[in-house]
Amino acid sequence: MTEKIFVELLGDVRVRVGSRAAVGVVGKQRVLLAALCLAGGRPVRAEELIDRLWGDEPPASARTTLRGYVRRLRTALGGSARGAVVSGQGGYRLGDGVETDLARFQRLWAAARGCADPGRRLTLLDEALRGWRGRPLPGVEPDGWVREAVVGIEEELLQAAEEWCDLRVGSGEPGAAVVRLTGLVADHPLRETLWHRLILGLDGCGRTAEALERYEQVRRRLADELGVAPSGPLRRLHRALLSDRDRYPAQSMAFR
Repeated sequence: MTEKIFVELLGDVRVRVGSRAAVGVVGKQRVLLAALCLAGGRPVRAEELIDRLWGDEPPASARTTLRGYVRRLRTALGGSARGAVVSGQGGYRLGDGVETDLARFQRLWAAARGCADPGRRLTLLDEALRGWRGRPLPGVEPDGWVREAVVGIEEELLQAAEEWCDLRVGSGEPGAAVVRLTGLVADHPLRETLWHRLILGLDGCGRTAEALERYEQVRRRLADELGVAPSGPLRRLHRALLSDRDRYPAQSMAFR
């Protein structure tokens, strides 16, 4: 029986063959693996893979070298079996036995968006976000196509995380949202939609003094780094908190 191959891209790039960690997927082989994974199962022509691997300066032996990389990647993904990387249509694709955490996330995120029941949607988002371990595709050479792919993947992940936080707050669990949002604003300090949710979540936990401090934190950051004021929704939230601040204790909590 052929062992399942699972490729993790949403954090350090890792490959498992059955229960074993695959070895040797480094350098250009890792770039090749990323290019095939991001294609989502469609065949990628050899010319496109050569461009992904070498950009505007491919070696004269690029096609021969590409075949060598494919051969070594097949070995890393399951011995001599050709099913891990399939040839055809002038290029290569991942075999049907290869799954990625990115494809799993995107499938569950799509299911969550199409689900009308908040409880079920939250369950789907829990599962979808479970595999997100850090910035996608670290260690893959940062060519333009990699940077563009990472930006798109991170935007999907952040939208899913924001929806998850909204559902947690809506179900009476603002503390869970605050924990996740605290880490997200540290990684994405200029994304105002995250700050808005964090401030709202802190207020929902009765930590309005800290919520007001967080507003000042993002206001200063936006001014210092972008030379802009907070957006309208953030300013309106700030005014609402100020109008209700007498309902809460006056002490301020330190940031963590």
